[in-house]
Amino acid sequence: MMKQGIATITMNPALDLTGQLSSVQLGEVNCIREASLRPAGKGVNVSCVLADMKVPVAATGILGDENAQAFNTLCANRTIQDEFLVAPGSTRINVKISADQVTEFNFPGLEFNQSVISQLESTIERLLPDFSLWVMAGSLPACLPRDYYFKLISHLNAHGKKVLFDSSGVPFAEGIKAKPWLIKPNASELSDWAGLTLESPESQMKVARELIQDGITHVVISNGAQGVLWVTATECWQAQPPKVEVISTVGAGDTLVAGIAYGLMKQETPEQILRRATALSACAVTQVGVGVKDYQQVEQISHLIQIKQHI
Repeated sequence: MMKQGIATITMNPALDLTGQLSSVQLGEVNCIREASLRPAGKGVNVSCVLADMKVPVAATGILGDENAQAFNTLCANRTIQDEFLVAPGSTRINVKISADQVTEFNFPGLEFNQSVISQLESTIERLLPDFSLWVMAGSLPACLPRDYYFKLISHLNAHGKKVLFDSSGVPFAEGIKAKPWLIKPNASELSDWAGLTLESPESQMKVARELIQDGITHVVISNGAQGVLWVTATECWQAQPPKVEVISTVGAGDTLVAGIAYGLMKQETPEQILRRATALSACAVTQVGVGVKDYQQVEQISHLIQIKQHI
């Protein structure tokens, strides 16, 4: 019997070293005020939020055996079904510095061979009967072909699975050719793909509708403080969050994806899904670290979300 849960795939996980300081002085010694080192990667972040919301979730991907323990411990502590594989080496460390804005330094991913890829594909095959909703998120390590997401999405589509896809650059451009069920670019990523500056909701809707005509069912566009746009063939919903104190934007987009996945799993209406997902994302920027720390706060903010339907 199929589980009422969600599976996530993170092809390029990382340990995120995050730090906060008032401002960055280039060429000088900068003293970090607050720091943390935690397992991350877009799919890992999605898994954490879903687990906090009591959703059965399985997480897979490829880790380096030298520092895989941090991810294994995370899965155990968050009650995430740990389906990660290991390869020789270290999972990369990414550095994210929050001052007036978040500056990120993303390092190259783990190198692994075809044998490890085959093991991952066997793991996905084993999980297929148990999960109908799959989240595929993040970048690809350099050792994989740039169209690898196309292969995975096509395989999941062929088995009748619904894929929520969140990537950027060439992996995003190649992956959407497989027509995933839902994609979640931010405004900048969609602009890069389209080769246009897409600042207005109207321009974003136009490009989203073109993607839908090509076979993608849902296009969700995140716009930071300007909210979220959700476009289908027949509807377009816009969610505007209230102003909140921003501490860190790290993981906010992944939290939005988790909220959308949760609502879709529960078969809620677009308005219900957008309201909760946008509130979750708004709460995410008020904290350091990824996860639902105060669901009462999420509920409070959800009532302040402004929802608008475009004709």
